[in-house]
Amino acid sequence: KSIVVKEELNREYNDWIATARDGFSWASSSCDSYYRTPTGHTPFLFPGDIKLFRKHREEAGLHEFEVA
Repeated sequence: KSIVVKEELNREYNDWIATARDGFSWASSSCDSYYRTPTGHTPFLFPGDIKLFRKHREEAGLHEFEVA
């Protein structure tokens, strides 16, 4: 058995992350901190507040995955 995130939803989420993080100093190309990987990626930071994070978490479910 397997579970894989739906490709379109994954792309939409990653596009949202890329846009939303632009408003934060830690996403700036001039920011050189331990948050950023050598390629400039900030994988551990959520671009929003706790209310938005909770909303995303509450809306998540198996409907976002291909289950086989």
